[in-house]
Amino acid sequence: MSLIKCHLSYLLNKRAVVILTAAVVIAFFVCAINAAAVDAALGYRENNAIYFRTSFTTVKTMTVFSSIFLVCDFFSAKNSQYYYLISCDVSRVKYFTTKLHTVVLLQAGFVLLLYLLFNFAGVAFYAKYVFDARVVFSFFCLFIYAVYYGLAALAFYQALKNNYVIIFVFFLHLFSVITNEENEGLGRILNCFLLYLDTEGNFPYHPYHALLLIVLLFSFNLLFFLDKDL
Repeated sequence: MSLIKCHLSYLLNKRAVVILTAAVVIAFFVCAINAAAVDAALGYRENNAIYFRTSFTTVKTMTVFSSIFLVCDFFSAKNSQYYYLISCDVSRVKYFTTKLHTVVLLQAGFVLLLYLLFNFAGVAFYAKYVFDARVVFSFFCLFIYAVYYGLAALAFYQALKNNYVIIFVFFLHLFSVITNEENEGLGRILNCFLLYLDTEGNFPYHPYHALLLIVLLFSFNLLFFLDKDL
């Protein structure tokens, strides 16, 4: 626990706090606009479905970008120097796994906060908003999605050690979205190794497929980290 607290003190630096705050504000602002802009001529089921789809797209974008940024920023050379202060008591495996665990915990808290704000905006700005259990599963899938792209960013960042990785991996996310919307056949091939989450919050394949990709990426990142010189 003390090691995780140590990681958090470096993870939640000023730049990270600004990025996360901006992402939360943008996501909530868009949710509020979408909830207030529902069509009174439609039924409440249709309006709730439209509100979810239009808001989830923005929430997904903010979550993926935040995840990619957090991982790259936290594993940068500047935010990894403290390893030399604790290396006598902590193995490299423990250092890496607890550091990554800290990021995942923050990602989980971030997605949970966006879920709560999504519901708050719905209740506050649309009188007929209805809680839907399926939305919980969609946000859980969003969390898995964010972890995947965070690990993908870490793999590229460890190999290239360049901040432009943030833009590149975020572009991969956008490329996956565009490809699946424009070319379903190519999208299904791409989805085998590049995750896609649709506007309903569903993966094209079973969630176990997403978890398998996460395990593979985690293993690759750990081996890469253990093999490189700090």
